[in-house]
Amino acid sequence: MRATLGNKRGFVLSRSQFTGAGNYAAHWLGDNYSEWPEMGYSIIGLLNYNLFAMPYAGSDICGFFNNTSLELCQRWQQLGAFYTFSRNHNVRDTIVSPVSFILR
Repeated sequence: MRATLGNKRGFVLSRSQFTGAGNYAAHWLGDNYSEWPEMGYSIIGLLNYNLFAMPYAGSDICGFFNNTSLELCQRWQQLGAFYTFSRNHNVRDTIVSPVSFILR
């Protein structure tokens, strides 16, 4: 990365952890499902990451697997505004984006 970026800091996103990883990488909670309990679990997971000195973390907003509902996705987007790392990431051919509901 240093050869490519020079003195600029690179972006590393990882699910793995090691002592001091919070200084070097962003973390996400792993692949989750488009279900209401999963949204609640993301809050617990992010609080745990913060306890372990990994402040830059997030989950897959609206879920990674399965189609979501409009209400779940809207609520998860609102919650995601408070994640330190926020992204809507999903498996191919699933409906997990607010825009997907408009385009149908």
